[in-house]
Amino acid sequence: MVNRVIPNLLAVRARQLDLAVAGTFESALAVLDGVGRMIGRPFDPPIPLWLWLSDQPRGETGDAQLQPFKRLFRICDRPALGRRWLLLVALAPEALNESRLEALLAQFTGAGARAGSDADAGGLAVVPAPADGAQRRWMTQRLLQANWLPIFVDAPAQRRAPEVALGALDSDHLGRIIHELFLENAWTRGERLGSTPALHPWRRLDETYRQANRSQAAHIACKLACGGLIAIPEPVMADGQQAPLWSRPEFIEPLSRMEHDRWASDRLLDGWVYGARRDNAARHHPDLIPYDDLSEAIREKDRVAVATIPFILQLGACGWRPLATVQLAGRWPDPNTQARWRRRWRADLRRVVEERAPAVLEFQLNPAVWEECQLGLLLAECGFPLALRLSAPASVSALATDAAHREALLGCLTRCRRVLWADDAPHLATSPLPALSPQPLEVMLAEGGGLRVERHGMVEV
Repeated sequence: MVNRVIPNLLAVRARQLDLAVAGTFESALAVLDGVGRMIGRPFDPPIPLWLWLSDQPRGETGDAQLQPFKRLFRICDRPALGRRWLLLVALAPEALNESRLEALLAQFTGAGARAGSDADAGGLAVVPAPADGAQRRWMTQRLLQANWLPIFVDAPAQRRAPEVALGALDSDHLGRIIHELFLENAWTRGERLGSTPALHPWRRLDETYRQANRSQAAHIACKLACGGLIAIPEPVMADGQQAPLWSRPEFIEPLSRMEHDRWASDRLLDGWVYGARRDNAARHHPDLIPYDDLSEAIREKDRVAVATIPFILQLGACGWRPLATVQLAGRWPDPNTQARWRRRWRADLRRVVEERAPAVLEFQLNPAVWEECQLGLLLAECGFPLALRLSAPASVSALATDAAHREALLGCLTRCRRVLWADDAPHLATSPLPALSPQPLEVMLAEGGGLRVERHGMVEV
């Protein structure tokens, strides 16, 4: 669930979206654990969080379990109205019945409120996918009515095989590679295998340290997203920059600071606290301090963790490319009405991909426009990642009125990487890095029914 919406989680990290988690006490904490390890900022003010629980923990036991999260999150009594939210629902599909969904939505709009009562409420809801098609349809309609865009994700038991797609990384496989590199570096420093709990081969490594390696691997997708890059399932490393990207201080240093935040969040959630001297039994660590207060030798470890990302990806048969956004301009016909359009557009898209290499083109669609949703389905068939860009919160509830439009929208959401709003702050507000992505493009219909791509008003193809 957490990996599905990494760009929107980065918006939470930058305080552009508020975070809410709904579920049982146990399932909500499991999701929150994944979020904290991904976007935790333990040396900055805590991220606002609202928890909606279908059960209540018992007194002191519940407080003790919540305690490690309070360094990363500020738990609010009620959700603030008039805000935009990322809602992660950690309930099993069979547990999210109509009455429970209504109770959850009422928290954001006021008790008893219905669609349109608060145009600013809502946002993006990540929900376990119901197996029953009828349940999915009514849930989609109700969420859209309440100004929530739903993204349905499969529960772990429903997944048949690991994802092999743009942006997807196998954190277990890459975590093993990270650990092997750690052992190799320790050997070069003269440290003996087995001399510490972390210096064991993977098969004998304690699960705590295995999970730490997996967390570092999963966070690679966050770091790539901050740089305007995307992982690809082939060992191609291309960023389109003249100077090697991973050797540039303005790229490495902010990500090293981010890596330290990730590592510290990992330790805090595992029950570690600051101590002047390291004590594994007591879980005390002297490096649980802000990045700027670390010694240069420790900061260099974070830089190495970032600088070796290309090597880790290559060993894992993965790579990266820059992400170029393409906005749809003008009016579009429904591509299903003319077979010749589909054939022509597929050919034009192949040509654009070749001309824009090495960039991966991400198409931004307006989900309120039926024709753009239909075009989005064609783009998804061609393997392009999609982003949905909403012009206003009220445009979400309007999507609930037409069943065919809802189905097309759900098809686009299946391949959607992120959801944007027209009034979102620019890249610099959500990323610690300068904007490194290729300049945005626009695509429109040309005479004769072909595609034309423009940049800064100049016809490109």
